[in-house]
Amino acid sequence: MSPSKMLFFSRKTIWRWEITAGDVTLVEFFDFNCAYCKRAAPDVQALVASDPNLRVVLKDFPILGEQSVEAAKVGLAVKRLMGAVVAGEFHKRLIGLQGRADGRRAMELAEELGIDHQRLETEASGKDIETIIATNLALAQRLGLTGTPSFIVGDSIIEGEVGVELLRKAIKAARQ
Repeated sequence: MSPSKMLFFSRKTIWRWEITAGDVTLVEFFDFNCAYCKRAAPDVQALVASDPNLRVVLKDFPILGEQSVEAAKVGLAVKRLMGAVVAGEFHKRLIGLQGRADGRRAMELAEELGIDHQRLETEASGKDIETIIATNLALAQRLGLTGTPSFIVGDSIIEGEVGVELLRKAIKAARQ
């Protein structure tokens, strides 16, 4: 099965960074503690800013330890409680932090965005969040992803921090 079809069949685990209909989707598998993801984040933000027809989808792929899992759970809980726009802002801020992201830092950041601590903690510790993470990990394995960041554009898989120009080329190719 092609990467785009695998992603289609796992739609319930997808959330959008920016809300847009888009004619091409860029999916990023990321880990909040990945230094390469942190360096790639401005590239993805630049693509969103410059291409109104691009839909960006972020999939938590917490492979760098328990702290990454904790941060991912909080991020997914933010999305479920507050929606994609607030989740996008949370993502931008947490991926932009220096040092390790963990559950505590993620909760503090969510609280700065006005999200109730108790509701967030309850949601983050729920079975649905664990299922989303497990599904993302299994999907990444089926796609053969070995690290973060990993991008999917159409049927192309691009691994690593490759720069904005290579991502633009892949988006252009997907449109043809």
